[in-house]
Amino acid sequence: MKRLYIYMLAIFGIILFSPQYSFAQYCVSGGPSSTFDSNTESVNLLGDAASAISYTGCPAVSGVEDLTASQSVAVTGGASYTADIQFGTCGGNYGNAGEAWIDWNQNTVFDPSESIGTWSGTPPTALSSFAFTVPPSALAGATRMRVMQRESGTLPLDPCGTFAYGSVVDFTVNVSPLPVLCASGGPTSTFDSNTESVNLLGDAASAISYTGCPGVSGVEDLTASQSVDVFAGTVYTADILFGTCGNSYSGAGEAWIDWDKNGVFDPSESIGTWSGTPPALSSFVFTVPTLGVNGITTMRVMQQESGSLPLDPCASFSWGSVVDFSVNVSGMSLITCPAPTALTATAITATSADFGWTDNALSGIANIEYGAAGFILGTGTLITGTSNNPETVTGLTPETGYEFYVQSDCGLGDFSTWAGPFSFTTPCQAFIAPYTEDVETHANSFGFTESNCWTSSASSGYDWNITGTGTTGS
Repeated sequence: MKRLYIYMLAIFGIILFSPQYSFAQYCVSGGPSSTFDSNTESVNLLGDAASAISYTGCPAVSGVEDLTASQSVAVTGGASYTADIQFGTCGGNYGNAGEAWIDWNQNTVFDPSESIGTWSGTPPTALSSFAFTVPPSALAGATRMRVMQRESGTLPLDPCGTFAYGSVVDFTVNVSPLPVLCASGGPTSTFDSNTESVNLLGDAASAISYTGCPGVSGVEDLTASQSVDVFAGTVYTADILFGTCGNSYSGAGEAWIDWDKNGVFDPSESIGTWSGTPPALSSFVFTVPTLGVNGITTMRVMQQESGSLPLDPCASFSWGSVVDFSVNVSGMSLITCPAPTALTATAITATSADFGWTDNALSGIANIEYGAAGFILGTGTLITGTSNNPETVTGLTPETGYEFYVQSDCGLGDFSTWAGPFSFTTPCQAFIAPYTEDVETHANSFGFTESNCWTSSASSGYDWNITGTGTTGS
């Protein structure tokens, strides 16, 4: 009998303490015992892709009101959001305290460091707006937000507390990780071409103040040590000295800020370019967009020896430099209209093409901008309010590279970010007989390099040559 008893204890111990069996859970037995008086009247939190928590209290609920299955919001690491909470009452007005937490590390405990805001007073009081930034280290996946109001409570509140009057409400927060930017490119050598300095003065005396040399191979990541605060709609200047840590060779330089925080330095996010032989100081004047995602994003400065514009922000090369900094953005209006994806160009002819995309906003309305390859967004040909998908574009030039962008229109002034560019090349125009070619518009070449849709094929060891002057030999 003793052996059986010990054996059962052993099995129970394995089940109870084995790592694969986790009994950790959020405290859900606390909260108020009464449904009268003090109560959270509303919680509103707008997240990514039009997701939102929209809660109305009263009549009150005793204990913990668990709405994790029905009310959720999507957020992204490093981005900023605002929770508007009305601490109030369903009856009489008494002194209260309120607090909200989000379990960023998903350890089922609302740690003091996870509090996103506090309030105290006697309702009715003004709406409390708790502005917070999702920690870049926040674990991805579904976690829990708790809002507590406690009559006669004192700050900081105990998120697991039991009391007579007040309210405790739980919601779900779906966390997406901070987008990872390309970090494996950059130069392989630490000699010669190198960005010598970057200076950018932001708000509240914040600043990026960087000095290069000696050179650093790969991507020099200074996002943890060099940051600047900027505000939507405001103009700033980044002074960048493209230079060298040795000899001077021609090259190109460019800087980007990932305003939409999608982990990609889009061409439209370039804030300035330079080309020449260093050293040369460039002042890049830029305006922070009014639409986007608030919070911490990344600025990249690249110098590439022998590079040509526009630069590839993820390129690998021999000589130059790539440096990343942090930019803390505020004041942007949150984009709630999802951007298009899966851009395509089909039915391409010498003078036309069909532009297509996936309409993630399901709005059925879009804006299109297109132009010659490498054009800057805002300078191309614009098509607004089209309901065609695909959209047929005509009047293109044969044998020419083009790019296009697409933006969704969700109505009432709500637009997505621009998606793109998508690149394609128009083919040669078909010649209609009878046709005469005088070769006057071809480029000079030896061996008749392909030009104006003509190619040559040598026969018996002879080539056609174009010299521009004199006669054509054989």
